[in-house]
Amino acid sequence: MGGICISTMKQINDLAAVLENQLDLEAVTTHMFAHNLYCRTATYPAGMIVVGKIHRHSCINFIQEGEMILVMTDGTRKHIVAPCVFVSAPGLQKAAYIIKTVTMSNVHATDTQDLEEIEKAVIVESYDAWLLEQQEDT
Repeated sequence: MGGICISTMKQINDLAAVLENQLDLEAVTTHMFAHNLYCRTATYPAGMIVVGKIHRHSCINFIQEGEMILVMTDGTRKHIVAPCVFVSAPGLQKAAYIIKTVTMSNVHATDTQDLEEIEKAVIVESYDAWLLEQQEDT
């Protein structure tokens, strides 16, 4: 993974704090399972701003429909139009402005179908916590 852009990471964290009470637009989320795989699919309405979670491991992202501007904590900015598939690096956080309704799936390796267990295994609370885990693994 490339370096983290501290100013972009701070902007995304600030945005997440502001959006915590965003109640007027909601995503519709579904969950699917296959052998050792978990797929989370969410549909986000146009006009919504979404701040994703920080994942411990890389994951595959499928954008099935829609259009969005995606900003990542490594400073990358992308204009994405479906269909699109990409891999997110571990420790990266994304924020998106939804231009046209987006349906997006993330696929993670797992051996459980318990959503709480998956969240504990897949998501890390903060970039600092992710860095600490990386140091402990070395």
